[in-house]
Amino acid sequence: EDAGGIWAMAIHPKHVESSVASFLFDEVHARMREAGMRFSMLIANRSHIAYRLCHQQGYSDMRVWATALARWETAYQPTRLSAQPAIQAGDELIEGLFAKITPEYLGFVQRRIPFRSLRNKVLLENIWIVSENEEPVGYVVANKNNAITQISIQLMRSGIDASEAVSAVVSEARTPYVQVSTSRPSDVDRLKRAGYWIIHPNWISFMMKPLTPEATLEEARRIFGIGSDRFLISELDI
Repeated sequence: EDAGGIWAMAIHPKHVESSVASFLFDEVHARMREAGMRFSMLIANRSHIAYRLCHQQGYSDMRVWATALARWETAYQPTRLSAQPAIQAGDELIEGLFAKITPEYLGFVQRRIPFRSLRNKVLLENIWIVSENEEPVGYVVANKNNAITQISIQLMRSGIDASEAVSAVVSEARTPYVQVSTSRPSDVDRLKRAGYWIIHPNWISFMMKPLTPEATLEEARRIFGIGSDRFLISELDI
């Protein structure tokens, strides 16, 4: 089902403790209900004052994302997978992969096509296609500096080992440390077994609020697959 989303709410620091925020929340919640939506969602940083404000407005942290950290020597292991930057294939391959893989997912699996190009903060050169036996099975976003390669797992076919996918990327991008963010519980388990240090939940919070008396967070978890491997949420696909 459709759900409402709040994004980029901005309040002047002088008015954070006033009723301005409550007024804005009340207004958007009313509009969502009028549109027939039973759930509202947003993303907040747990270190910011907005996180406390969202709790006050009835939002709950769904504890979705995890961060894993390891030295390159731990992250790089022999793997049957390979990886290459998407810039060699273009947006069409990413859109095709999304259409092919998402039928097995819940969460945010519908989007306007073409889509990736709208997310201009994510450069095509930073998207890596992961393949198995030369068949694309998913993609990640990877950013590299002198000290660390940061990898965000965006979309991966079920059954693909996250630690192997990361290994395929870091074999081409060597730095002293590797940091991985993911939302699939199986990814967290595989990375932990591979020797990564795991932080779960991390600082980024996916939050939800039921908008009607009969709607519950338990129902939201079931409908959208939240907390399971079938829940899809990423920088590109929200």
